Amino acid sequence: MARKNTEISDIKSRLADILDEVESLGVDEVDNVRGTLEEYLKTASDKAKSMKEDVKSKAIEMKDQSNEYAEGHPWNLAMYSMGIGILVGLLITKSASKK
Repeated sequence: MARKNTEISDIKSRLADILDEVESLGVDEVDNVRGTLEEYLKTASDKAKSMKEDVKSKAIEMKDQSNEYAEGHPWNLAMYSMGIGILVGLLITKSASKK
């Protein structure tokens, strides 16, 4: 994931360099730059789509793993939930009693 962020940062940096160069170019060169910018935009868009798909597939995988655990250990989850509920209740009553 960090590698993809670095690649996108590199693309953004290159686009900024190209835009700086455009200011000093003529009309013919602007067309060439436009083509290059369109290529970089497509590359950035493709990388963003790839990152989105990676995140989506990892989220689905984590959801499936949590569902498997919940199905295999329902009493553990019930006990954890009760414990957390008791702790939160104690904290709320303790803070309410201080007022």
